[in-house]
Amino acid sequence: MRGAIVPPLLLAGSLIATAACRRENPPPIVIVSPEQPAARSAADAVNRFHADLSRRQFAVVCNASESNAFLGTSSLPCPLFLAYVHDHLGDVLEAKRTQLPITEDRRAGEQVRVGLDYATRYQRGEAREHFEWRVDGLETTLISYRVESDLLSR
Repeated sequence: MRGAIVPPLLLAGSLIATAACRRENPPPIVIVSPEQPAARSAADAVNRFHADLSRRQFAVVCNASESNAFLGTSSLPCPLFLAYVHDHLGDVLEAKRTQLPITEDRRAGEQVRVGLDYATRYQRGEAREHFEWRVDGLETTLISYRVESDLLSR
């Protein structure tokens, strides 16, 4: 049927279906040097997190975090969860990164997610921590935090 007119409803439906099938690919994940600017910003944010946790400045940590950053570990509201962690583990004595930073492969200047894993020694015992930060220029926001320790299950 040469020269046939495609009904507008059929055309609109095919465009919607085509658009729904087209998905933007997420950026690849890469391992980067700890000296890379976003990785440095995220490591500095971990240090602030630990310092604020030890000083019981839970509101400071919560204000620098997305509201759902702790849901991977607890359903408690942020300040109550951090109080629970501090009550069971105590102050941070030492924290060591256990792997190189993992980031999204983005252009310089674009916001990027940075993942960091730590083995942390607290007053009352050891914990394994995973932090995921969104670094956007000078602003660093905690978007995910998980902590594992036998002391937290008691």
